[in-house]
Amino acid sequence: MTTMNDSFFHARKTLVAMAVGMSFVGSAIAQEEPKTISLIKKPISLIKNKKQKIKKTTKQAVEPLLYSDIARVLNQLPGIFAIHRMPNDPNPLISHHSDLLTHDVSLISDNLNWNALPYYLSGRKNITPVLFSGEHNVQSLDYMALPSSTVASIVGNGPQIADSANLALTLGSLNQRGLVLDHGSEKANFGHRLYVNKRMQDSHRQFSNGDKGEFDANEVLLKMHEISRVNNGKNNQITQLMLHYKDYQNDESYIGISGDDVNERPRYRYSATRGDYTSGDDLLLGIRHQTSLLAGEKITTDVYYRRGDIKNYQTDGIGDFGINFVAPVLSIYEDNPVGNQLINKSLVESSFVSSGFKMDMEQQRGAHQLNLGFSYQNEELEQAVLVDNYLLSPDLLLTKQSSTDDVENSEFEARINTFYLTDTWRSGRWDVNAGVRWVKFDDFILDVDESTFGREDDKHTLFNLKLGYQFSSAVYGFIGARQGVSGDISVYSPQLAKLNNQAVIGLSYRTTAGYLSLKGYYREFDNALTRCAVSKECAAMTQDSTDIEVSALELSGGYSAQFDDFELPMSFNYSYRDGLYTQQAQQLNLGLSANDELTYLPKQQLSAKFGVKLEQLYIGARVQYRSELRVSPGQAELTNANSHGAVTVVDFTASYQLSDSQRISLAVENALDEEYVEHSMFSGSLIARNRVASLTYQYQF
Repeated sequence: MTTMNDSFFHARKTLVAMAVGMSFVGSAIAQEEPKTISLIKKPISLIKNKKQKIKKTTKQAVEPLLYSDIARVLNQLPGIFAIHRMPNDPNPLISHHSDLLTHDVSLISDNLNWNALPYYLSGRKNITPVLFSGEHNVQSLDYMALPSSTVASIVGNGPQIADSANLALTLGSLNQRGLVLDHGSEKANFGHRLYVNKRMQDSHRQFSNGDKGEFDANEVLLKMHEISRVNNGKNNQITQLMLHYKDYQNDESYIGISGDDVNERPRYRYSATRGDYTSGDDLLLGIRHQTSLLAGEKITTDVYYRRGDIKNYQTDGIGDFGINFVAPVLSIYEDNPVGNQLINKSLVESSFVSSGFKMDMEQQRGAHQLNLGFSYQNEELEQAVLVDNYLLSPDLLLTKQSSTDDVENSEFEARINTFYLTDTWRSGRWDVNAGVRWVKFDDFILDVDESTFGREDDKHTLFNLKLGYQFSSAVYGFIGARQGVSGDISVYSPQLAKLNNQAVIGLSYRTTAGYLSLKGYYREFDNALTRCAVSKECAAMTQDSTDIEVSALELSGGYSAQFDDFELPMSFNYSYRDGLYTQQAQQLNLGLSANDELTYLPKQQLSAKFGVKLEQLYIGARVQYRSELRVSPGQAELTNANSHGAVTVVDFTASYQLSDSQRISLAVENALDEEYVEHSMFSGSLIARNRVASLTYQYQF
């Protein structure tokens, strides 16, 4: 998890984020397999090693996955806090206080990072940010494009190629409509997997005339592999091709609700934001070749190419006021519309190309597993910004007045080379995981004012170490440390790498019926914050500063009580975290004080699930709690004025296995219709989604 600065559109607003970097080599270093998510395909399982008793040939009912509110699905996992930037956000902002060494939620597919441009578009990272919000007078790159990659379409390490034939249809409130087609076949030497996902849904807020924005997304994934055996079966070779296409259109705005509207009409959308949208598409081609030798060597080569386009059209000003004042002014105006208002909107168009390859050589030497690898990435991004001016009349109609003829252009390019060596050693009750990485960056930014700045031959050597001990068959403990670096050029200090250091310790108890895990984390982040406003001034800065410290405790558990005719599965994840600015951050003249708390990161977070599983019926509930969200850095006691209140949300689920081939599932999200503010990062407050229900029919061919 590294830190980076990013802005989401043409506005004088800076978001400084902490995000996991270097995930393209993380999978080779991590001791444990990454936890991956498929938000449509199957539920997230937090009960591991559970043996199922099947008494009849009819398949057992399963827990249906709630996937329409993506952030709350992600918040089931330990260490994660996610929030939507807008209704139906396909790519919520994600905080993660844990690290790749011990567990990871990743967008890694087949040992490749399928995220294009992870160093310039923060939302395209596998894990995105803990936020610090502040307004600064910056003069360059303050209109970063919004990402188009979607958490909803996480591939993870799947779907794997296997025999399958499923069709799922979903209908629900807010005009939910969904279709998933999944077909796979695996023969002796050839296999394929086809996955098609279509999803449409209305926004939960509406204009004065009742109109709502619509979300529309499409996804097609095709995998094919061929297996060959040579030298009388001593050597195995697998060649796999992957094609992955995604697109989406979301007719929504970042402008929230303000003033008395928060209580009187919380799901109202201001008329000035009509026409706002964000959309994107990307196409990925990946090829993997793996050779396994009888002596234990394994050579894996991955090559990928990805291209895409992103469009983001958003309201970012009213009259002479910037984005921070849009919602407050519109709240007053639409309550008493007198005269006309000038509305400013910006269109940011981005085109990106990402390509690269990775080679990993694995060899078993006695009790040691050695991995030596190299990876290369080349990333390019071109952006253009256009500004439109509209007139908002007292009848709340928008009329376009003018468009700027001058287009602001900027370019980004990065080349990242990485070598790594890892050793996993097991002896008796001990296991040791050690690794070293050498990373080199060559990158540049061509700014809107034609200024070019970047880094050449920027080298870093990074280490990680984990010591584990198996106290008994059920109890395992470990302690570890890791160094990290982000590849992004800091817009506000381009010569300073964003480094981080982490220490972690943990103890777990695991049986076939359940588990309990306790982990502690401490992490430091260097060069995280804005400290200059002009390119030349930024380029001259060379002194590192440790800006942020995060410490956290994580407690997770699960248990499945087995009875003759039913099961009672239950699980929970609890996190307590402190995120603070340091004494060095105080010296940056940003208005911060040492020990000020980070914003939009709850100190406490709990997700608990429990249910009853009969032979063909599952009934369950999920309870999620988060403590208050601080809206500005500080140390004062949290009140209604400086925070968003704590909230508890309850979901209910049920599924019934009609036959071997048919299943029907019901999901009711936010069943108690809790009304709460998700965040207020841009302008006004985003009210979270109200109660929604969906019904899914699944047929297996």
